[in-house]
Amino acid sequence: MKLVTLLSWLTAFYRFSSASELSFLVEPTDVTAVRDRPLMLDCQVQGEEPITITWRKNGAPVPSTPRVRVLENGTLLITSFQKRREGSDADVGEYDCAAQNRYGLLVSRKAKVHLACK
Repeated sequence: MKLVTLLSWLTAFYRFSSASELSFLVEPTDVTAVRDRPLMLDCQVQGEEPITITWRKNGAPVPSTPRVRVLENGTLLITSFQKRREGSDADVGEYDCAAQNRYGLLVSRKAKVHLACK
């Protein structure tokens, strides 16, 4: 009986202690986007709430706009993938997501986003 009690206590302790650590369930992956079409980059994290998820493109923060936003589940949604007229790619680049809670910060792998040629 004491062994069962000890195992129950250790299991509860493990669940409590591991709940604070952040870990990725899904990280963003390389993708080819289509101009003027929606693009979603996934980032799902587990850990103790509250967890804040932010995105960077080429190392700079991705600002939230009516066209680009982070969904409640951490996914980055670009409602209409864009390329600037002067030849500079507006949305093409390397994206990563960062998850933060009171225990620390976790940064995902970089996902390369390319534009499909028509």
